[in-house]
Amino acid sequence: MHRLLAAFWLLVALVGCRLYGRYADSRLLITFMDVGQGDATLIRLPGGQSFLIDAGLRTRRLDMGKRVVVPVLAGEGVLKLEAAILTHPDADHVGGLVEVLSSLKVGALWLPRYFLPAHKPLLTETIARARERGVSVLPWVAPTRFTLAPGVRWWVGVGSGGSDNDRSLLVRVAFGPCAALFTGDIGADSERVLAHLGDSTVLKVSHHGSRFSSDAVFLQHMRPQIAVISSGTHNRYGHPHSDALERLRRAGSEVLRTDFHGRVDIAFDREGRFYCQSALGSCGSGYCSDSRPN
Repeated sequence: MHRLLAAFWLLVALVGCRLYGRYADSRLLITFMDVGQGDATLIRLPGGQSFLIDAGLRTRRLDMGKRVVVPVLAGEGVLKLEAAILTHPDADHVGGLVEVLSSLKVGALWLPRYFLPAHKPLLTETIARARERGVSVLPWVAPTRFTLAPGVRWWVGVGSGGSDNDRSLLVRVAFGPCAALFTGDIGADSERVLAHLGDSTVLKVSHHGSRFSSDAVFLQHMRPQIAVISSGTHNRYGHPHSDALERLRRAGSEVLRTDFHGRVDIAFDREGRFYCQSALGSCGSGYCSDSRPN
């Protein structure tokens, strides 16, 4: 009996430490999950608000929401998402969201207005599950700037073009001089339109490092210090393409790939510094561009 009580209180203490660490952390934390050929990124704001961008692939045999995304959220002590953000309804982005919506409390589902009413089966199922769970469905049309949590500035827009990829929801989150840009699966033409956003410390590389993304002109404006590519090992698309990798290297970016480095965690602190850790170990630290010492 005493051993059971001791184990119970140890568990309570461990959970308490995890939750305290989450809500007391003054940094902005970004976790790029290793979901194979797909995207899933967790953003945690200072004070504990959490946002998920995409949730990986789901097929008849595989559900990355169940296998990776929900376990990562649980491991980080995330009990609630302020929003699940869907960039576009391709299976490798929307697939795991049904499991996320079923397993956690979610405040809202953000997605581009272009994809409503839903016609793709996975998106139809996702929206139905969101409504069953009382989750607000928020379609985005025009670029919007707003602030969530002290010092955290958001820009949310929608790409333009003839393909579903180019209609992806676009998100930039800035904390002091540090910023991260999430580009869904847009191509080069849509990337160039984002030049006005300025530097981004971290770039979630568009379309898993496709040959037709990571435009050189776009990268000159963004000047990402870290570029993260979410792709699957030996995927049938050949992502990331050698041309895209070369353009990223010429732009001076440290390139991290989930198919090689695994999960990637990046933190921005209030002093304008970033810290990077992958499954292989430290991937560097430094000052975000506007706060580098002379």
